[in-house]
Amino acid sequence: MLKAHLWWAFFLRHAKLCGMSEPALISEGVNLMLYGMGVVFVFLSLLVLATGAMSVIVQRLTPPAAEPDLQAPDRRHVAAITAALHMHRNRSG
Repeated sequence: MLKAHLWWAFFLRHAKLCGMSEPALISEGVNLMLYGMGVVFVFLSLLVLATGAMSVIVQRLTPPAAEPDLQAPDRRHVAAITAALHMHRNRSG
C-alpha cells in the first residue's frame, strides 16, 4: 500500500510539473481507459465475426457426412470378440 501511495504522490508531482491539474489527470486517465476498452471490444467483436464467417465457409465447402452403414455384424467377428473377452476375464493374474 505504501508503494502505491508513493507512486501516486510521485505521479501527481510530475503531473503538476508538466502543468496538469488533478481533474485533468483523472480525465486523461478515463479517456485512456475508455479508448482501451473500445479497442478491445472492437477487436473481440471482429474476432467473433471472423470465426462465424469461417464456420459458414467451412460448412459450405465440406461435403455432408456419409450416413453410417448400420448392418448386422458378422457372426465370425462376434464369436472372435466373445472368445477374446472370455479369455481376458478368465485369465489368472
